[in-house]
Amino acid sequence: MQRRRLGGLEVSVVGLGCATMTPFYDEPDTAAAIETLQRARELGVDFLDTSDAYGQGKNEELIARAIKGHRDDYVIATKFGNLGIAPACRARTVGRNMSGPAARRACSASRPT
Repeated sequence: MQRRRLGGLEVSVVGLGCATMTPFYDEPDTAAAIETLQRARELGVDFLDTSDAYGQGKNEELIARAIKGHRDDYVIATKFGNLGIAPACRARTVGRNMSGPAARRACSASRPT
């Protein structure tokens, strides 16, 4: 797998978007999602993209389970600030909060336990 510099990080040129691995559009297969995350590492894909809005934090929890014992083998990009997805239009957020306190809460919630 080719690698690229991303700021001070080095990541695989192929990243894995994880939004659909938790309820977002439909009910996903958790076992298949975990298998996909682990297989990505075997293939050299170490750049994962997630958000605390995907499954209301469940996406980050799923990633934590899947990469347990191999955390240092991945670079995880997570987003924060979306307060929810409008039920009638999943592409629109209900609101945003990108304040300093919200950023600190999101980072605390994303830390592995």
